[in-house]
Amino acid sequence: MLRSVSWQGFFIVTGMLTGIYYTIIALIYYRTEIGIFLRSPKKWKNIFQKTSSPKEKNNEDFFASASTLKKEVDQLISNAYYRKTNKTDLHLGLREHLENYAGLPEHFRIAINNHIQSTGEKTGLFPFTKEELSMLWRAGE
Repeated sequence: MLRSVSWQGFFIVTGMLTGIYYTIIALIYYRTEIGIFLRSPKKWKNIFQKTSSPKEKNNEDFFASASTLKKEVDQLISNAYYRKTNKTDLHLGLREHLENYAGLPEHFRIAINNHIQSTGEKTGLFPFTKEELSMLWRAGE
């Protein structure tokens, strides 16, 4: 009976059984990830989309940069508040951080300035004027 089984048939059956085994194991251990992937067709669109317009990418990059800058500003102001830093040193620290974000468009700069002003006023120690805020962005020019 074993003489009637060819090597080709043996490898086909062994390969199929191994594939079925690993498919079952993958379904058991990764069922939540597979379910999330299959239920979210939004992600499929992004995966199979070849290119997106450069304006969309730039806006997403600007929003990410502005969000990062906002977090850094919050951290700088809170550190200055707890260390009882004077306003001049805080001003220099903000200028150094804003130099890295000189490429942000004007409307993002205005939003960051408003955030700096409101956060500084909340602490009570660092009220910034409009002129001081505009000088922060001119540091790299």
